[in-house]
Amino acid sequence: MFKEYIRDFSFHRLRGELEEFTKNFSLCVWSVKLVFFPYIFLRHLFLLRRARVEFDHLETVLTTKCSLNCRNCANLMQYYKEGFSFPPEEVIKDVKDLLALTDHVNEFGIIGGEPFLHPSVADVAEILCGSKKIKSVIIVTNGTIIPERKIMERLAKCRNLEVQISNYNHIAHVRTNEVYQAFLNAGVNVKIITYAWRAYHFSPPKGKSVQELEATFRKCLKCNELFDGAIHFCPTSSNGMKCGFVPHRAEDYCSIRLDGTKKQYWERKYALASFLKNTTWICACDQC
Repeated sequence: MFKEYIRDFSFHRLRGELEEFTKNFSLCVWSVKLVFFPYIFLRHLFLLRRARVEFDHLETVLTTKCSLNCRNCANLMQYYKEGFSFPPEEVIKDVKDLLALTDHVNEFGIIGGEPFLHPSVADVAEILCGSKKIKSVIIVTNGTIIPERKIMERLAKCRNLEVQISNYNHIAHVRTNEVYQAFLNAGVNVKIITYAWRAYHFSPPKGKSVQELEATFRKCLKCNELFDGAIHFCPTSSNGMKCGFVPHRAEDYCSIRLDGTKKQYWERKYALASFLKNTTWICACDQC
């Protein structure tokens, strides 16, 4: 009889404790949340700051096709036996993926080759100009092509867009002034820009030491180029790898293509932030 009393007592006591715990369970959970909230909040801020991606200058390459054939083009278009354009849907997705990963861009350039040889130049311009993350957008053209009227009308509606015509008046079939007037008449913000010409050609690797490569990288202007779904620091890296003049080293570029999952998004964002902040040299530095 005593054993039965103990058994019943234990059972009722346990049941009472369980009922009391269940009743106060939500309160317990909120107590834990309140205790750990500052930690969670500060950790979240720290991780967001670590993953912040900002560019002073960034370019996207639409095509390697060009209406000129400059022997010492600084963007290395002369090394492509046959120019090519990235598929329109691929270009648009890459730009959208990059914008998703990026927090701010001071200046976003649309380049080539000659960007007006690509069918999606107006689509890309509209996407970039429609983003609050971007301060200004430029399209760099060589002054040989007057786009169709529909393209001009779309560009005229783009906020913070400027078409920059490189001043190549010394080349016979360049129509700088005519192209400038056509953009101006269409209501597009346009300028003629005279750049200091920087002739470039590939040479055998110089065999620099790591210290010399790091010194070259520190002095680099870093164009930050979106090329074929990845961020490169310069055209020498992107086009050099594509043409086979620069070693294909995975640490020298960072993929920005997303598959739509939240996990991959954060992995890509952290990887891009780390790539931009922590890279000390790339193989292309041995060419400069």
